[in-house]
Amino acid sequence: MAAAPEGVDERIRAAYATGDLTGLGALLAADARWGDDSHPNRCRGRDDVLRTFSDWLGHGVTAEVLDTDTGPLGVACRLRVHWADPADRPRGIEFFHVFMLRDGLIAEIRRYNDVRSAKHAITKA
Repeated sequence: MAAAPEGVDERIRAAYATGDLTGLGALLAADARWGDDSHPNRCRGRDDVLRTFSDWLGHGVTAEVLDTDTGPLGVACRLRVHWADPADRPRGIEFFHVFMLRDGLIAEIRRYNDVRSAKHAITKA
């Protein structure tokens, strides 16, 4: 298996750091998915993902990428989220977003709460 395309991890980091929706959009497959089918805020497609990120930014939510790990199936990013509304903090402050890649683009974003699960997702088919 080939590793994730070179630089994808840094492009994801830059998009989070600067709120660059255009840069993030360029990394997303048209049919990118985020969230379980049963989740009320699931995203089905690039536009849904970008709308969700835009809504968070518009409400003052920011996230730091603390570190990344790249594997043959994608990129795992350990995040520290700064929720604007303290009521959102129970959702978690530190967790992982795993960006599953297909043909060099992000096809799915998954959340994991532990490093072991996040690393497994990007290395095991």
